[in-house]
Amino acid sequence: SDVCSSDLFTPADVHRSNHLTGVIAATSDDNGNAFLYNLKLHFWTQLFGNSDFSVRMLAVVFSILCIPLVFLLAMQWSGSRRVAVLASFFFTVHPLSIGIAQLNRTNTLTTFLCLAATLLLTKLLKAQRNDRYKWSVLYGISAGLCLMAHYFSVYILLAHFVLLVIKIKK
Repeated sequence: SDVCSSDLFTPADVHRSNHLTGVIAATSDDNGNAFLYNLKLHFWTQLFGNSDFSVRMLAVVFSILCIPLVFLLAMQWSGSRRVAVLASFFFTVHPLSIGIAQLNRTNTLTTFLCLAATLLLTKLLKAQRNDRYKWSVLYGISAGLCLMAHYFSVYILLAHFVLLVIKIKK
């Protein structure tokens, strides 16, 4: 007989298994990646249910939150409001941005956190000596959250390290 995915789990089964220890165990059983997203998704489904629409909305929310970060980064780097608006527009309409916003995956959370970390690094690099500690702590927290969202964010953090080394050598 042909087995359909709806025959395997009911929404009640998913809801019954959606407890914090189950989330931690499932994440560690699945190579430990995306722990932060799974944790957020756990609390999200407690509030909004586990329908396809509800679960996918978490990714949409983080995708929408990326838009102002793209704007702020573009403003920091270019100093031009026009460039920042264009960057935000292109991020918003890019097929990849639209595509990942529709998936129940950690991609939009990871993108949001990497953009936030990059913005904080930019603030740190431009900070006066007395503000560097604050920006360093905020950057460290955001970098840690990046790694908890997806282990591939380590590549972004390595690029940040290279930028930091270049800046220090100047």
